[in-house]
Amino acid sequence: MKLRLNLSTAPRENKRPFIAAAALLGTIGVLALLILSHAAYKSWRANRDIRVEIARLESDIRVDQRKQHDLETYFQSLQAQQVLDRSGFLNSLIEQREALEKSKVFSKIQVKAEHRPELVTGQDKIVLDLSVWYETT
Repeated sequence: MKLRLNLSTAPRENKRPFIAAAALLGTIGVLALLILSHAAYKSWRANRDIRVEIARLESDIRVDQRKQHDLETYFQSLQAQQVLDRSGFLNSLIEQREALEKSKVFSKIQVKAEHRPELVTGQDKIVLDLSVWYETT
């Protein structure tokens, strides 16, 4: 029979539970590190895609603002103001004509002839021959 005798001054400690617990905690720590690293990478990649999209949208906004500024500059020019004034005048004439056509004073309006004079250049002139029934009260 063999006897195990410890001849040292202090008894030998069993360190296996400590080593097992340390290994388990180390493994859990490494797994947590991997999981958190993966989550951080996914978040960084998603944010990168969002930043790219934001940069593209900001670029589109700058282009549109430049176009808007160019249009505002154009519409403030003398030539554009003349066109806008002329269109406003023509719209008011059309509005008056529509109110004249709905009036009870004038009725049976018929266009007899329509032609464009060739002598006038650069203007939109149309000559109309109308037949109108006018009633007075």
